[in-house]
Amino acid sequence: MYFVIFCGVIFSTYYVQSSPIFFDPDKLFHWALIREMYEHKTLVLREWAQFPILGWDQYFPDKEYFFHLLLYPFIRLFGENHGTLLFIVLIIFGFYFSLHYFFKQKRTQYVAPICFSLLFIHPLIWQRFGQLRAYCLASLLFFLIVQAWLKEKRIFIFVGAFFFSLAYHAFYMLIALGFFMIMIGFIYEKNNRKIALDFSSLSIGFILGILINPYFPSTLVQSLQIFNVAIFANKLSAEYGLRFGGEIYPFGAIQFCIFFAPWLCLLFFIGYQYQKNNLWKNKVNVSVYVLNFILLILLYFSPRILEFLLPILVLLILQVYSLNKKHFYITAIALFVHALILNGLFFTSNESIQAPTTEQFSPIVEKIKNEKDIRIFHSSWGHSPYLIYLLPQAKVVDALDPTYLYNRRPDLLKVQFDLMNGLLKNPVEVIKKDFNSNYALIEPSMLSKTLLHSSEVTLVSYHLGLFLFKLN
Repeated sequence: MYFVIFCGVIFSTYYVQSSPIFFDPDKLFHWALIREMYEHKTLVLREWAQFPILGWDQYFPDKEYFFHLLLYPFIRLFGENHGTLLFIVLIIFGFYFSLHYFFKQKRTQYVAPICFSLLFIHPLIWQRFGQLRAYCLASLLFFLIVQAWLKEKRIFIFVGAFFFSLAYHAFYMLIALGFFMIMIGFIYEKNNRKIALDFSSLSIGFILGILINPYFPSTLVQSLQIFNVAIFANKLSAEYGLRFGGEIYPFGAIQFCIFFAPWLCLLFFIGYQYQKNNLWKNKVNVSVYVLNFILLILLYFSPRILEFLLPILVLLILQVYSLNKKHFYITAIALFVHALILNGLFFTSNESIQAPTTEQFSPIVEKIKNEKDIRIFHSSWGHSPYLIYLLPQAKVVDALDPTYLYNRRPDLLKVQFDLMNGLLKNPVEVIKKDFNSNYALIEPSMLSKTLLHSSEVTLVSYHLGLFLFKLN
């Protein structure tokens, strides 16, 4: 069974990594970072010369340090493509191994991986977990912490929290989990010492991981900044014209029901069974149920919760198995059919390419790749992963997330917005002076129309709807 699952995971991951439909520019950022680490012969990259406006040429704050530390040997030993594939597959299989360990003394030890597979074939999930993203590793560590808490394995709570705070910036997930543990503890535990030990295991591991992180305190600051931006994403979009990734914006009500209807039905069914069989007194069952309920509510407001909900939902499905085998089979069939329908809708729709591949983007910068002095103003943060990867000598404006420039230089973000909308006079002079650039990569806009008729620039290339100008 595990061999079949392993082959399925490899196939889905390979498909996501190789198909242009799912090309994710973020991996170019990670590959470029690993390249910088190798060239500087260090495992703690302190400076990154390609981002002077962000100040990273003086101090680079890596908010996903442990993720990059684990990724480094895979890229160096197996190359960028194969190393990435192997790294992702091992993370996904970490969920299967943890489930097998968690249920090793129960009959459900072989049912648990099947439940995970039923959820994994959901199109939103296999696409997101097939990408080279730090949230996949963080989700695994979060799941290990929850499992360790349910089994009262406090050393694993400590270890999981320690590495989570090293690997991912969303510290607030652990803080929220800590308060959840206290709430459940006060309701179901008569021994306050157990509550204290659980919470202290989590908090000590969490705090120690933050303090030992070589990028402390910048990681903590970035976590608060990203959380703030996520809350005010719509306001920033209107004020600065920022375009965030799709995972920032909440689902619509109809969209949410289409994607997750069986999950919502499962939650109501389990609640009914608890009431019918008087199971609300069981700490483990209620903990899993309430945690799923909270995460499903949060998922409606933030698609980023999906990765953390997925493995916890497996535990909820297994509760159906323990309550009634017949109901479990009905649930499994419903999840499978629902996933097939969603996949069918996805593959039959005319899904446009989300982002150009490296091969498609490279002709834009082909003519300048051998130049030594390349300082590029680019109209979108989404261009930066391509630029830093294809042009290691280039200096760019922004990184792979619009929050970086907003937090570092909101004044320049406003200037960039005004430039693109043709609100500034002498745009070439502004780009040269404010952004210290000698090239400009521009999307079709008021700025591109102005530059096309300007004698102060030379059009170097035009490809994929992007203009590359050299500033004279």
